Amino acid sequence: MRRILRLMLTAAGPYAPQFRTTLRISVAAALVQAAAYATFVPLLAELSREQVRAGWAWWWVGVLAALVVVEGALRVRESAFLYDHWHLVTQATRLRLGKSLRSMPQQELARRAAGDLTSVVGNNATTAASALSSLSTLFVQLIAVPTVLGVVIVALDWRLGLVLVAAALAALPFVRQVQRRSNTGLRDVNDADAATSDRIVEHVQGLPVLKATGQAGADSPRLMPVLTHQHGAQAAANRSAAMPVAGAQLVVQLAVVALVAVGAGLVLDARLPVAVLVAVVVTAARFAEPLSLAATMTKLFELSEAALSRIGDVLDVRPLPVAPGGSEPKTFDIRFEDVTFAYDGQSEPSLTG
Repeated sequence: MRRILRLMLTAAGPYAPQFRTTLRISVAAALVQAAAYATFVPLLAELSREQVRAGWAWWWVGVLAALVVVEGALRVRESAFLYDHWHLVTQATRLRLGKSLRSMPQQELARRAAGDLTSVVGNNATTAASALSSLSTLFVQLIAVPTVLGVVIVALDWRLGLVLVAAALAALPFVRQVQRRSNTGLRDVNDADAATSDRIVEHVQGLPVLKATGQAGADSPRLMPVLTHQHGAQAAANRSAAMPVAGAQLVVQLAVVALVAVGAGLVLDARLPVAVLVAVVVTAARFAEPLSLAATMTKLFELSEAALSRIGDVLDVRPLPVAPGGSEPKTFDIRFEDVTFAYDGQSEPSLTG
């Protein structure tokens, strides 16, 4: 969780303070949402009594309605960052990349393919910022709502709560497996996308000659291999995480079935009221929904992290050192006196004189 939070704050860049405020609002909204679902427990208990106390039932309906209204107001404030700052985050990232490219040594700039840099500035900047869109609020709900509802279920009956705790622990290895596999697979996809972008730029620039020689489109010996490699990388990344995602979702669904089975057994033994079981099942269904999304959400955050890694690779390049001072040239003739020049990484100078 800390790694994902650090990822989101890194993506926010200069707008991290505003994003922290949004996260606080999102946490408050998630807690109110969990409290709203928790009110189903006393409400259903009242409605299941032999003699329904209408006053108390309407009281809990009113509490539920009030919590829903409060959550709605918080959600409106929560979305302010998405509409007011998200595009500015993307803009700031691209401006930082542009500044880095302007000050990058020519040797390093020439080493990087044009299509690769286009992919970083275009696609990766947008993908990295996606961690700050609706993904961030879903992540908060993923953590806060099941935690609060789990505490409520444990308070109602520790045996039923134990079933959900066991399910969460059983799903955790699958989520970690998705994280590891997606991280590796999506980095390979990013590299394949960069290589494809470079070859497409090269192909378009030489299209007249390629058409004349019969090497355009599907007949290109340089374009088709990278497209095939890109397709293979994307397919491998999707397949690598498919089984852990399915496993995590299966565990969560089995947990709900186990909860109903254990609860039914307790009801038949007269150790648990039917109303409590109904309320717990309703609450557990809401508990299970975020957990079933955990694996998929993890994959999306790994996609953002892979994009941030490529952006950081460009931003970390040391700029070309420029001595302070200098003067505007008055003439346009050039003369070298006692000049020694060597490329970066060379032990012997290329020019001495």
